[in-house]
Amino acid sequence: SINNFLPSLQEVMTELSIDVVYARRSLPQWKIRSALFDDLDVFQLMKQAAMKKCINKVYSHRPQQSWKNIISIGDSSTEHDALLELVYCRPQQLDRHNEEKLCRCKVVKLHEEPDLTQLTAELDMLLTWLQPVALFDGDIDLDLGSAESSVAELERVLGMPRLSPTSSRGGGGGDL
Repeated sequence: SINNFLPSLQEVMTELSIDVVYARRSLPQWKIRSALFDDLDVFQLMKQAAMKKCINKVYSHRPQQSWKNIISIGDSSTEHDALLELVYCRPQQLDRHNEEKLCRCKVVKLHEEPDLTQLTAELDMLLTWLQPVALFDGDIDLDLGSAESSVAELERVLGMPRLSPTSSRGGGGGDL
């Protein structure tokens, strides 16, 4: 529990009104049984339900507001897949010109079991990239645990300085 291991972090989370949403508590038992019967990924469905709850809470202050920009940063492919599924399967609202209001889906997957050096490098990159990622007008799907070329492409698209020592600049553009 956070109270046992990081009590000062709990104080900060309370001060900033940061809620913790537990994925295991986000899906009713009957949906879990149904998912198991249909051979679906229950953990992904739990994550989707938790993420949907959080996103709906953010957008609840403006009921007609379409989802605009959703960012997920995590170390699990389950989180990654859950957000992609959630955003891409959600019907998009139409604007006054009858065109879809697209939601930009940005997913950054971290190493699953990083050593201290990897974790420090990931946090340094995230500090540098967070605002440009949020402002980027497109989708981003980045796995920091696997592809140096993806990191280089993200740096190029965001116009960021070279952060990964072995990355090479490549061509391409648009969404990642």
